[in-house]
Amino acid sequence: MKHKKHKLVVQTLGSVAATSFLITTIPQTAEADTLTETYPIQQQTQTTGTSRLENVGQQLTGFQKTSENQTVYYDPQSGQIFYGWHQIDGKTYYFDPNTAVMATGQQYIEGHWYLFDKNTGEMQTGFTDLSSYGQNKTVYYDKNNGQMLYGQQKIDGHWYLFDEVSGAMQTGFQNLNEYGQNKTVYYNKDGQMQYGWQEIQGHKYYFDKASGQMATGSTRIDGKTQTFNEQGQWQEETWGWPFPAVGKGYFSSGQLFGTNTGGEFRQNGFHNGLDFGSYDHPGSEVHAVHAGTVTQIGYLSGLEYYVVVQSDEYTFVYQEAFSSTSKISVSVGQEVETGDVIGIRDTEHLHLGITREKNMAKAINSSFIDDGTWIDPLTLIK
Repeated sequence: MKHKKHKLVVQTLGSVAATSFLITTIPQTAEADTLTETYPIQQQTQTTGTSRLENVGQQLTGFQKTSENQTVYYDPQSGQIFYGWHQIDGKTYYFDPNTAVMATGQQYIEGHWYLFDKNTGEMQTGFTDLSSYGQNKTVYYDKNNGQMLYGQQKIDGHWYLFDEVSGAMQTGFQNLNEYGQNKTVYYNKDGQMQYGWQEIQGHKYYFDKASGQMATGSTRIDGKTQTFNEQGQWQEETWGWPFPAVGKGYFSSGQLFGTNTGGEFRQNGFHNGLDFGSYDHPGSEVHAVHAGTVTQIGYLSGLEYYVVVQSDEYTFVYQEAFSSTSKISVSVGQEVETGDVIGIRDTEHLHLGITREKNMAKAINSSFIDDGTWIDPLTLIK
């Protein structure tokens, strides 16, 4: 057969943005009307903003790199380039609505901050340390929509606090007044709100088991009154002297607790308390020797006008120091702290009795009996 000659016919298809060159060979035989035979050699040039994609001999699908090393994505089914939000293989991506370039890193989209993996572009969720982005903070991206969260958030059963402006997770003591809650709470190093007893930097604190509110002042916890300062630090059980300026001072044997020389005039010679005389313990203001609640104020022969204060463990009886109720400065139901003024002494002495008995009638019945009902105040007041 005679050797064929081929004529090259070039056809241009599509637009400037996508051109295909087909090399068509036409056999030069006596039969000039034979069918043409085509061999596609495709060069596709896709413009994406200022970047260009070039791929020879294949349809563009999936993730593709531009000449500027940016990433775009072509639908494997339709070949169409992706814009906006898309789910690909179960992961979320965002492609610029104008250039189609895949988002990476921190992005502000329609009023919300998002984070996309620097390399893969996958949208990130959950707690994220942004130190690799030059920001010394941990933030949280919603697991459902990827948006950065702010303010108080309950996540997996724990309360967290994120700065209202920066989204930074907060730790340590935080006052929630600006959130409409008049309380101070504490978030640990993981950002979780704490409850119950906590030891923080060498001090004990208590946070309400329901609200997380830090306790201050006198607080009932598990049936017992505990004392905390204004900073919430727990105060060990404190004691003080009824006349602080004098302190312990000096006592004659007849003033001491128990059976002593000089106390023979008492029934059974037993003294159930400690006497603070106006001569050896000068001063008019009678101060509480321990914290507690005022439970009784009254008059009883032998006790004269008296005040009863009870703590969780002890009952304190301040007696024989007040000539009338007008000299008593506290009221029934009042909480007193160590050092608070109970009343004004205008008699010769204060008798202080301390017992663990809560029933005053039973305690009084043992006033002159050394049966262990009454306790020597000098063994307790330090």
